[in-house]
Amino acid sequence: MPGAPALSVERVSMRYPSSSRAVLDACSLTVAPGERVALLGLNGSGKTSLLLAIAGLVPFEGSIAVDGVVLSRTSIDAVRGRIGFLFSNPEDQLLFPRIRDDVEYALVRDGVSGEDVRRRAGAMMEVMGIAALAEGSPYELSHGQKLRAALAGVLIHEPPLLLLDEPSGALDPPGRRSLAALLRGRPGAMLMATHDLEFARWCCTRFVQLERGRVVRDTADPEGITF
Repeated sequence: MPGAPALSVERVSMRYPSSSRAVLDACSLTVAPGERVALLGLNGSGKTSLLLAIAGLVPFEGSIAVDGVVLSRTSIDAVRGRIGFLFSNPEDQLLFPRIRDDVEYALVRDGVSGEDVRRRAGAMMEVMGIAALAEGSPYELSHGQKLRAALAGVLIHEPPLLLLDEPSGALDPPGRRSLAALLRGRPGAMLMATHDLEFARWCCTRFVQLERGRVVRDTADPEGITF
C-alpha cells in the first residue's frame, strides 16, 4: 500500500505453551520501506519469535501489518505474499530434488508463465552465484551454497519485506562478506535477527536490541551494544 510502512508491529505479545514467561512482551517496532534493520539480542530474547509472528507462523496478541496489510486469519496469504522469509537453517526451505525447482517455486505458485519463470530464475541464480548448480540436488551443496539457493527462492518474487534469521551463521569470512554485499544491493526493507554484530554493521543502518521480548534500544549507532 503506497505510503505505508514496510512493517508495523504494535504491542505484540506471545508465549509458548511450555513456558510461563512471555517470549514477546508488548513489543513494538516500525520498519520504513527500504530500511535495513538488525534485530539483536541473546538467545531467548524473542528475535526468532518476532519473525515467526510477523510471518503468521505463531499466534500472538497485538497488531502486525506488512506493507499496509494487517495480519489476520483472512489476510494471512496476502501478508505472506509480501514477505520473504529465510529460516536459520536453509535446509528447512529447500524442498525439491533440483535447485532450479526450489528457486522457481514462488513464481510457479504465483502463476507466472513458464518462459518468464525460467528467465527470471536463471537471472536470479546468476546473481546468487549458483547458476552452475541449477540442475543439482540440495543435498550436494555446502552450507553457503544452500543458503544462497534458499535466498534465491526467497528474493525471486521481490518481496517488500525480507525477514532473515541468523543468515551469517556457519558461513566462513569470505561467505559472510559476499552475503553482506548481496543484501546491501537489494531493494526493499529487511529485518534481520542476528548475533553477528559485525555482519549487522555491514548490512544494516539501524539496530534494535531485544531483551525478554521488549525493545530496549533502537539506534543508528550500534556502538556500545553488548549481549
